[in-house]
Amino acid sequence: MAHYIVTAEYAPVKRSTSTRSERLFEFLFGEVLLSSEESGKWLKVVVPGREEEGWVLSESVAELSEKQLAEYNSMVHMKVECNGLFVKRIDSYTTLLLPPCAVMPFYNIMTGTFKVADAEYEVVSPIYWNVNISERRDRIYRAAMCYLNAPFLYKGRTNGGIDDLFLVSNALSVAFDSVPKNLAELSKFGFPLSFIEEAQLGDILLFSDLNGQLSHCGMYVGNGCVLHAAGRVRVDKVDHQGVYNSTLKRYSFQLAGIVAVE
Repeated sequence: MAHYIVTAEYAPVKRSTSTRSERLFEFLFGEVLLSSEESGKWLKVVVPGREEEGWVLSESVAELSEKQLAEYNSMVHMKVECNGLFVKRIDSYTTLLLPPCAVMPFYNIMTGTFKVADAEYEVVSPIYWNVNISERRDRIYRAAMCYLNAPFLYKGRTNGGIDDLFLVSNALSVAFDSVPKNLAELSKFGFPLSFIEEAQLGDILLFSDLNGQLSHCGMYVGNGCVLHAAGRVRVDKVDHQGVYNSTLKRYSFQLAGIVAVE
């Protein structure tokens, strides 16, 4: 077993060693993955939060030594909190556009540099964040809104395509070290609220299907509105019944729960 860190903008996890196979997950730049096997240009990896394995292209990652892994795990890492961030590898002309919620390990706020494996990068576009804990809800909201109008993509995690679960969990990750991996975990992430009128910016909204099973989630963004991924990432009205789709002129999701994030 070996640990690798993602050096591409993102690394899709495929069910088999084919770029056309089913997408199981997406690792973002700067995230660490565990590999158990190598097959040609592919690495077999563990899908986080699931008893399942898939494959990523080895060209999108770099292996970490035990020392590098220990250093990585001991640090609090900065995450991208804006809609795409240009960075440049210092020893080359390689530039990347990092997606929202990508990790910048060992970020130095004085120099605007960070390190991934043996490579050092510098930020070459403006960067915006606020690490003040009292601004946690604003940070979560800002990260979530980066995905507005992104197309729905099952198991996607970038603004090129994302699903409802990762829309919420990615945004939470800018303010929390550990975030839910599924809807059941999401329902237990904070503490429950009884009424939609109690919801505040950044709180989690859960929705059920006709059988009463959790099937969808979104984030409360104020003014009686929810940000969620349905066809695309969009803002719709929400009340005690659920999400009201103004285009369809009917309720499209039934409200099942409200979770306060703090």
